[in-house]
Amino acid sequence: MLLLFAVLMLIAPVTFTTVHQQQNVQVLTPLMQWCVLQVAEEAITTTVDALQDRVDLSNLFRGVSPQSNARYILKSIICYFGHHYQAYAFSEELEQWLLFDDTNIQLIGDWQDVKHMVRSSRLQPSVLFYERSSA
Repeated sequence: MLLLFAVLMLIAPVTFTTVHQQQNVQVLTPLMQWCVLQVAEEAITTTVDALQDRVDLSNLFRGVSPQSNARYILKSIICYFGHHYQAYAFSEELEQWLLFDDTNIQLIGDWQDVKHMVRSSRLQPSVLFYERSSA
C-alpha cells in the first residue's frame, strides 16, 4: 500500500485526503480526488493496479504499532466516469463482489475481477470503504 501512495503521487493526477489514525476507528475511508476530467488510461491502470483489498496502517504510517490491530478490509468502492457513479460492494453472504449501477445489480466475482472491470471501463476510483478487521 505504501507503494500505492508513492506511485500515485508521481504518476496519477490524484490527490488524497489525509487520514488520521484514531483509536478504535472501525471504518477507514480514503478519498481520491482526480485533478482532471479526462484521465489518461495509464493513470487509471496504475491507480487500480495499486489498490489493495487489505490494508495494514502500521505499514503506512509511523507511530501505528503492528500490535494495534490497524488492519482493514475493503468492503466497498465508489467509482466515477463521465458524470456517472458506480459502486462495488463485497457481499459477505455470497462471498463475491457486486456492481451497483443505477437500478442494476450485477455479480462480478473476486477483487481481481473488480479491478479488471474498473480498468477496462476506465472508471476513476473515488471513495474506498475499509472496515477494521477482527483478525
